[in-house]
Amino acid sequence: MIRLAIFLFLFSSCQSVARYNHPEPKAQKPLIKESERKPASTPLKPAQTKPKPKAPASAKQQPVKIKPHKNAPRYEAEGRASYYAHKFHGRKTSSGEIFNMHEMTAAHRTLPFGTLVKVTNLTNKKSVVVKINDRGPFKKDRLIDVSLEAAKRLGMIGPGIAKVRIETLN
Repeated sequence: MIRLAIFLFLFSSCQSVARYNHPEPKAQKPLIKESERKPASTPLKPAQTKPKPKAPASAKQQPVKIKPHKNAPRYEAEGRASYYAHKFHGRKTSSGEIFNMHEMTAAHRTLPFGTLVKVTNLTNKKSVVVKINDRGPFKKDRLIDVSLEAAKRLGMIGPGIAKVRIETLN
């Protein structure tokens, strides 16, 4: 009897009946029809968008040149000047001109673009005439930012700032 029980026990565990009753997975419908499916080697195309019309060569951005402002208000002030150069060279100014650190230009908070301003270094009495083509300076204690070339002529490259007097010429 014991032998029979052991025999039945051993053979019952060797049956090919599934242990767990899981239903067969249902065949799912493909998301893309077989006829629409592309081979994997075909590169994907970007979303269809309207191509941008090409501008004619004459309409490409040309550097803006500001004419001197003829009716600039009379303005005189004394304060500190600083200069700006390499970081902004080749970038657009607030007026639309491309900043060139080798030109005699300056940034002022309120004077109209194109205003010619005489800037005098009060320490060494050197003076230059610059054209306002940008907005700034953005430090509260500064009156004007001049280009690198103007700063060289004013003798303010070493200290970086100078006590100046500015007056409009138009």
